Amino acid sequence: MVKWRYPLPRVEDLIDKIGTSSVFTSIDLWSAYHLVQIKEGDEWKTAFTTTGRLFEWLVMPFGLTNAPASFQNLINTVLGDLVDRCVIIYLDDILVHSPTREQNIEDTKEVLRRLRDYNLYVS
Repeated sequence: MVKWRYPLPRVEDLIDKIGTSSVFTSIDLWSAYHLVQIKEGDEWKTAFTTTGRLFEWLVMPFGLTNAPASFQNLINTVLGDLVDRCVIIYLDDILVHSPTREQNIEDTKEVLRRLRDYNLYVS
């Protein structure tokens, strides 16, 4: 099996991107990996047994090979052009940073709209 690789961002690089921002909104995705559905037909790859019963995940469980890389790719795809402009993402943690309160409100609304469009929920 060939593992898929997607680089997780370095925290130091993320902090450098904040720049002159002075207003921040922190967003945490609710049960992040469990928001990603397993491709239909691939559920058997997540199978496990307990006391004689077989279970298969329908959503991505923690600890699954490539789960962090797959999730980081999903979030970067969802928020795309906002990443270098006003958003810092590390797995299920999103930081919206802006120079003014008014701009932060607009940026946060856009982030929440995109998350809603992809059925991703925040805590």
